[in-house]
Amino acid sequence: MFNVSVLYSIQFEINRVVDTFRQIDWLQENKYIVTLPIRLKVLYENRVLADDIESVVQEEFAENYYQESKDFLFKSWEEALSQAAIELAKTDLTTLHKYKIFLTRYGTGGSYHSPNEIIINIELIPKDDLLRDTIHEIVHLTIQSLIDLHHVNHWPKERLVDLIVAKISPSLINFQNLPIDTNAIDNIFAKNYPKVQQIIQDVAKLNI
Repeated sequence: MFNVSVLYSIQFEINRVVDTFRQIDWLQENKYIVTLPIRLKVLYENRVLADDIESVVQEEFAENYYQESKDFLFKSWEEALSQAAIELAKTDLTTLHKYKIFLTRYGTGGSYHSPNEIIINIELIPKDDLLRDTIHEIVHLTIQSLIDLHHVNHWPKERLVDLIVAKISPSLINFQNLPIDTNAIDNIFAKNYPKVQQIIQDVAKLNI
């Protein structure tokens, strides 16, 4: 079973908005949906200053909005996280036992920071999908060191995460519609699972 804590704060939200603006060109180029404070969308067309971000985030911050999602997660995830942990243990991956989930209203739908931080956008992700997104990001964290080692590109990485989630939490999978042909990746996965390290090595050689 994973040990998971759920966190949120004004300062985290300020940092999240700053990071989103830093990456905005890449996010738009790759067609990611991004949420930002409403007033900042207008300011962005000119120039957003750090003071603007801080004041606007403070205006929008409503603690009960975050607490509702936190309560929902704690009520719904024990069985699913336990199953995911058991299934991941059947692979050759090294998993962590503790994760920190940060709830946000800004940025992309979900993201992660090694070694154990997950970010979930509760503005974009419905409550019923919070658990699925959490497990998706746990898988990202679990394989990231191998992804870096073998230089696997972004979209093949996303396909690998979806395929692993389909194995460890089949009731929660919702395959992404990716802008690449995934047949070769799927064949490698089907042939080698649960040897995920081998799968990642072979997918890297495809150079997709």
